[in-house]
Amino acid sequence: ELLKGKCLEVAMQHDASRCVQGVLQYGNEQMRLEVVKELCGGDAKKDDDTKNQNVNLAELCKIQYAHFVVLKMIKYGSRNEECIKLIVKSLKKQMTKLAIHSVGARVVELLFGTFPPKSVAPLKLELYGPQYALFASVNTTGKDNSPTLPSLTEFVEDNPDKREPTLAHLQALLQKGLDKSLTGFGYFHSLLL
Repeated sequence: ELLKGKCLEVAMQHDASRCVQGVLQYGNEQMRLEVVKELCGGDAKKDDDTKNQNVNLAELCKIQYAHFVVLKMIKYGSRNEECIKLIVKSLKKQMTKLAIHSVGARVVELLFGTFPPKSVAPLKLELYGPQYALFASVNTTGKDNSPTLPSLTEFVEDNPDKREPTLAHLQALLQKGLDKSLTGFGYFHSLLL
């Protein structure tokens, strides 16, 4: 009750972010869902606070103390399908920036390692370039008539004109990651393959 409507503000403070982490870790499913909704913008309080207007989940991932809240959201929200959808939706179109950010990379690593592969597949595609994620949203149909996402190899074979921009984007991303010593992360290794 005390945090309702203030989770974003509290999560960004180094000494108070542990309160939000505690709710995520020790709270019940309903409490977790409320915090996730608020931090993902689902229950964002509409007021004139200009300080917090432009802060979204991707920005929290980059803040030194707030990213611990996001890590707890991922760890303890991975059992709830609605939490997974909210978190994935909030991080769409932000993966390239997070993957090469020294603090955000920890969030990306836990996200890819914890959430079901089917849920994070669209986010992984963003690492190959904006055009890849855009065109991959037009999904082909799998064996059981469910949407599937093409692999990088399939995409390049189907769109030979996109090969050079995709490889250029991937090379730039890898170089930035090397410059920042992010080679210890599993998602970074998967980009090298």
